[in-house]
Formats: sequence, C-alpha cells, structure tokens
Amino acid sequence: MATAIEQLLGVQDLDREIRKLRREVEAKDSLRAQIQAQVEPAKKRLAEAQARLDIIQAEIRDREAAAEDARLKIAKRKNDQLAIKSNEAYRAMEKEIAELHERVRREEDAAVEAMELREKNEKLLGLEKVALVQEEASVAESLARFDERAGTRTTELAALEARRAEAVKGIPGAILARYDRLFGRYGDAAIARVEHGTCGCCHMKLAPAQVVAAHKHDTVTSCDFCGRMLFAEQAEGEAPQEP
Repeated sequence: MATAIEQLLGVQDLDREIRKLRREVEAKDSLRAQIQAQVEPAKKRLAEAQARLDIIQAEIRDREAAAEDARLKIAKRKNDQLAIKSNEAYRAMEKEIAELHERVRREEDAAVEAMELREKNEKLLGLEKVALVQEEASVAESLARFDERAGTRTTELAALEARRAEAVKGIPGAILARYDRLFGRYGDAAIARVEHGTCGCCHMKLAPAQVVAAHKHDTVTSCDFCGRMLFAEQAEGEAPQEP
C-alpha cells in the first residue's frame, strides 16, 4: 500500500497539471480580448481612409461653392456695367470681372484635382473595406477555435480536479494541509526528491540523517533550507538505512 508521501507525489503531478490548466481557464477572457483586438488595426485603417475621403469631399464642395459664388458675382458685375458712365469705372469693373473669371478657373481646376484624388481614395476605401471583412472573418474563425479549446480545457480541469479528490483520500489531514501550504507557497513542488545527497528543489546539501529519513517513506521529513517534504527513491529490495 502506498505511503502518504508516495500518494502525495501523484497528487503533486496532478496539481502541476491543474495549475497549468487553471491558468489557461482564468486567462480566457483576456486572451479572447487579445484575439478580438486583432481586428482593430483594420478598423482604424478603414476609419482613416473614410476620414481622408470626407476631407476631399468637403474640399470639392467648397471649391464648387466658391466657383459658383464667383460666377454669380460676374453676372452681377456685368449687369452693373450697364449703369457705369465713366471709362475709368468701366475699366475697373472689367478688371474685377477678369479676376473673378480667374478665380472661377482656379476653383474649378482645384475641384477637378480633388475629384481625381477622390477617385483614388474611393478605391483605397474599397480595399480597406474588403481587408476589414477578411480580417473579421479570420478573427471569427480564431475565436471559434479558441472557444472550443477553452471549453475543452474547462472539461479537462474538472476531470483533473475529480481525480485529485480521489487521489488525496487516505492521506492524513495534517500532512495534506502541510503539503497544500507548501505547494501554494512555491507553486511548483511541495515535495523534493533527494538527488546525490541534496534537495532536488533548492539544491542545498542535506545532512546525512535527513537523507536517511527521506528513504523512510512511512515518515515525513523536510528540507532544513526550503521546508519542502523530502523523498528518496529506494532500490528494489533495499532496506531503509539507519543513521
């Protein structure tokens, strides 16, 4: 029949697996959020492309409005010319009308350039929309795989915890409580194997009496340095050594 320390070695193996799985399960929400965030760069690029296009659209409207305003002023100035009597005033009006025509030309040219730029940006916007759809599909697929894996891990964790509940049966409560405290403290091992007269965890040299005690599996001895329980393998047929 297995001794308490031998039972605890099996429990320790289970606890290591449980600890690893529990970390995965507890990190589920943050990991899922990281996957979801992968689509954000594509959304940002799309928003930036739309913003650039909106600016160009506004410029086109402004240029067209400015050209129309200049044309209306030209019509008004020409009508005003009919009432002008002096040559000097007439020439001044002609100069103003010419400047307005030049303004119309500049605004229309700028509007045409902006329209060409708008066409290019509309194509870029279309590409960004396609890229976003593709990225969203990829992220959705990743999330589906992640959720499936997370569900599996939750099931595996529950199964391991059930196995642990069975594995600790028969271990004295005081010894199990001591083991739990040590495992909780170190997170990797509560039981250290004796290796060439040293503690297999802190690697400090053990006293000969501790090494001998570690071979006696019906008792529990601890490392004087790290406090972990000690366990030493016995060769088949070997009797525990006496100090």
